[in-house]
Amino acid sequence: MAGLIFDSYLIELIKARGYKDSSIRQYSVSVKRIANVFTHDDKMPKFVSRDFMHMNFVVESEDVLRREIPNVNSLAACTYAVYIVLDCYDLREEAKYYKELSKKCLKENSENTIYRDPNEKEKENFMTMEDVTVCFEKLEKEVNELIDGCKDFKLLKSKYTFVNLYQRYLVCALYAHYPPLRGQDYYSTKFVRNDEDSERLCDENVYDVRNSTLYVRHHKTEGVLGTKVLVMPPLIEKICTVWSTINEGPNLIVNTKNGKLLTQQAFTGLLNRIFAPHKVSSSMLRKIYISSFLNNKPTVEERKALAKIMGHQIALQEFVYSRFRDL
Repeated sequence: MAGLIFDSYLIELIKARGYKDSSIRQYSVSVKRIANVFTHDDKMPKFVSRDFMHMNFVVESEDVLRREIPNVNSLAACTYAVYIVLDCYDLREEAKYYKELSKKCLKENSENTIYRDPNEKEKENFMTMEDVTVCFEKLEKEVNELIDGCKDFKLLKSKYTFVNLYQRYLVCALYAHYPPLRGQDYYSTKFVRNDEDSERLCDENVYDVRNSTLYVRHHKTEGVLGTKVLVMPPLIEKICTVWSTINEGPNLIVNTKNGKLLTQQAFTGLLNRIFAPHKVSSSMLRKIYISSFLNNKPTVEERKALAKIMGHQIALQEFVYSRFRDL
């Protein structure tokens, strides 16, 4: 479906918020989809305008929208696009309403995804924490053999195969030896190596090599937990310190060919290569960790501490455990 046309002024407003052309094109389609609900296709303009948005995108419209767009994931995406446009036009009351509705639908969709029985793909690719640890030990052995056998570590650091191997070793360590975070919490993180980096990146997710601390400022539950300040254990500290000298760029996890940030899809591809033949996502690895954690009969305080690090509700732990304990 073709979208409504955004004029150059609106496009520039949206781009100023960091959105790309591909996102803007999708937003135009999403806005038109909701506009069709309100206008019944009989008075659709060629261009989006502030007056059109103000007159047609009314608040207290949730019931109508849910009836016409029953897929909650689609409704979350459409209402978010409407929020962006309304906010650009400074229609604050309407923007707030659609933003909250989008968040509500997104949460429902997330819960619908979590609170279900394991599907066949999850059963096929399920691993135990022992399997995760074996993968880590294998990578650790490969890394140590290369380091111990080389005469010039500076030369070794310049080799693509070693850089690629060491990053897989680092990522595997994060899932084997620390409560795993969501993928974006890792692949959006930048290095802080000095005071200048710390000041410049004060609003970013960063790993500070000086105190082996991960500062996760932007994450799924930041509205509840705020910034997560996570001191890495000695093993991961050591791996990250070496990695910061191998990967001298600004990003913690990178495309090892060009040094750029990874996308969600690329990060999942990296996990698939690390844990092959199992095709696991960061979400699946989190569930594996929780299931193993609860097998050890932790106290309530230990469960709360884990929930705070991982950014989920404590009630979710028992549900995940009940789903995966028999696999």
